[in-house]
Amino acid sequence: MADVFTHFNYLHTIPEIGMKEFKTSAYVADVLKQLGYEVETQVGGATGVVAVCDSGKPGPVLGLRADMDALGTKDDGAAHLCGHDGHMAMLLAAAEEIMKEKLVRKGKLKLLFQPAEETSEGALSMLKGGAVDDIEILIGMHGRPIQECRVGEAAPALYYSAATHVKIDITGMQSHGARPYLGTSALDAACLVVQSANALRFNSNVVYNLKATQIHADAGVANAVPGTATITFDLRSRDNDVME
Repeated sequence: MADVFTHFNYLHTIPEIGMKEFKTSAYVADVLKQLGYEVETQVGGATGVVAVCDSGKPGPVLGLRADMDALGTKDDGAAHLCGHDGHMAMLLAAAEEIMKEKLVRKGKLKLLFQPAEETSEGALSMLKGGAVDDIEILIGMHGRPIQECRVGEAAPALYYSAATHVKIDITGMQSHGARPYLGTSALDAACLVVQSANALRFNSNVVYNLKATQIHADAGVANAVPGTATITFDLRSRDNDVME
């Protein structure tokens, strides 16, 4: 069995944000080439990687997909906090087993390593690059067994929600901390917006969540009331009407 942890341990040390997975895609492509796959890099003009094993016999085209990007951090760095290092490691290990056991006996297997899953740019770039044009069956993976599917269990399907972000800019009037009545606190307004959003209720038969994930309000000093604030909300829903 391929050592999935060898791939995981290395990929975990080289996290890169979306569309800039240069070291990551180079590593993935190199491993796949060594395994004997036909490898295409820079798919869609980005960092996407597609590897092909063609049996040479008629049959379906199966695609297996993993994402490559990490999350950005405050210090302009990156970290694998969403498990994409694990996704890549699993697919690379599977790629080795498939090739070693000669499991592609008819049709064609395509392995897709997608950039920028977090921003959705990567999926669009792979589509643009024709990565899925001939694929009849496409299987993705996401390591999150704690709730949806525990270790040792299997599920025929897992349905995830769509996601989007809403950024709200609030403009008040800055004032001195000794005279707050001469201004309008954008920070107070931002708090009211968050509390109001938390009070919203939608169809409980639809899985959804709405929450503030960022709030910025700073006049630059501790004795001034900020006149501007920005809030970011993360929205998720399985229903388009609720999302709207």
